[in-house]
Amino acid sequence: MCSIDGYTGQHDFTIEQFGSLNSDRGPDGTHYYKSPELSIAHSLLAIQPNPSNLQQPVVSPTTGNVLAYNGEIFNAPGFDTQYLMEMLELADYRALNNDVHGMWAFVFYDRSKQTITMARDHFGVKGLYYMEINNQLLFASTPKPLYAALNAMNFKIHANNYGRDIWEDNDRFLYGKRTPIQHIKRLSPGEVRTWDVKRHRWTGQASHFDSSWMCAPNYAFDPEELVEVATESIAEVCSAPGVSKTISLSGGLDSSLIAGVSSATGIEVTATSTSFRKNNNQHKSVNDGMFTEATMARKTAKELGMKFNTSYYAEENDLRAKAMAAIGVPMWDRNRIDPRYFNCKVAAKAKSKIYITGDCADELVTGYNGDNEVFWPTHAGSAILTQEEYTIKQQRNETWKHLGEVMPHSLLGSDAFNNKRLARLFMHGDGFCTTVDHLAGSFGMESRVPFLHQKLAKYLINIPSGFKMLGNSKFCGSNKYIIRELLGQFLPNHVTSRKTKIGFASPWDARDHKANVQIGLQDFEATLQWARSVRFPEAVD
Repeated sequence: MCSIDGYTGQHDFTIEQFGSLNSDRGPDGTHYYKSPELSIAHSLLAIQPNPSNLQQPVVSPTTGNVLAYNGEIFNAPGFDTQYLMEMLELADYRALNNDVHGMWAFVFYDRSKQTITMARDHFGVKGLYYMEINNQLLFASTPKPLYAALNAMNFKIHANNYGRDIWEDNDRFLYGKRTPIQHIKRLSPGEVRTWDVKRHRWTGQASHFDSSWMCAPNYAFDPEELVEVATESIAEVCSAPGVSKTISLSGGLDSSLIAGVSSATGIEVTATSTSFRKNNNQHKSVNDGMFTEATMARKTAKELGMKFNTSYYAEENDLRAKAMAAIGVPMWDRNRIDPRYFNCKVAAKAKSKIYITGDCADELVTGYNGDNEVFWPTHAGSAILTQEEYTIKQQRNETWKHLGEVMPHSLLGSDAFNNKRLARLFMHGDGFCTTVDHLAGSFGMESRVPFLHQKLAKYLINIPSGFKMLGNSKFCGSNKYIIRELLGQFLPNHVTSRKTKIGFASPWDARDHKANVQIGLQDFEATLQWARSVRFPEAVD
């Protein structure tokens, strides 16, 4: 996991101090670009072979343009950083919109135009934070350097009430431009923004989503083609020859599918899971089903011939503080965050450099039990609600009115159910990606989300909703017909025969919504207090 951190202008802190707060994301060394106009720190996690020893930030020998980049382009012809630099030198973003499969956040400085272009991949696998202070732009891969800068400049760190309302409306998932903390913003998934260094303001905004694609049902979709697209896409994301990789494996369909495709295509991946002991009596309720996840994962790994690592989750006193500092922004609740932090810790202990998750399948192909409460298919093609009825219904949802801030409305098509799935991907999916990126990065690992391979995600979202809901009964949304039936050849029988999903979380008080909301509010205030304590290390002469 690389990190790109920097700022325009001159400040009382140095770029070395600024970049040091995210250096854990790049254990293979930090390098710098320095000029009176712009300073950038790039901390490297080396994944791809670099035959020309190209060092980031990359400076063009002919134009003086500068690139700092975090992520991977899976289908690049050659070293991806050089490929991206050449593309940006030609100001050609069209290939990124449709032809390039990868995950990225980058900052590109056009020296002659005195502009900085920042971009985030289509579905937000990689993030990029920024703030505008005293007519200067500061940016970072996590907000930690920005907190330290605010503290150094004597700005009080406090909640942004509007951003906090949006965050709470979205089940405490972070998404879109705003964060719940004043001054701190982010790029939305797929967003491209341009900053004029001389005039100290934004001068351009675009999206990786152009008119060539929208959320339109593909009634001619072929199940055999689906298998081909899914196999090629998942294998492309999981492939990194010679690099140690782990998949966060539960007993569910999503991560098991990734494990199954990896095994079928000869990709060596280790499975990592988290176990829970039934010896905790201090909680109100216990979800017994969640104790089976690691056992199911172990059985899957054994059947697929994968190495398996697990460790018993311990509710350590400082675990929440460590998880909170690793993420750096208010997010979700500790019942789900803390086990993920612990799982990353187990993977890092096993020397993994790439951490793979099954996140975002629910958003693409269904997976939530509540899906059947909103839509029920009339036939294998569409949902019963019309677009007009869908819009009226969604006006009751506070989150929906903010969707235009994070997703172009031009992407919405005629399939109301799939529109909802896409909206949820831009909202909840963004939160999932932020969580895994920051947690894995805190252990010097690169996070990867195979379901968000551009070709696969676009293909899945456009499978007509009626097909997605086939085979459902009482647990309509969680059945996942597309994965269970059409991609079942990659799955063990004990996974496909499982009727409902459980979810990767600690078993204690997992379904106590009232308690978790209260815990979330407490954690929000604790995050603010932690942010106020973030300081730059002492400068070294």
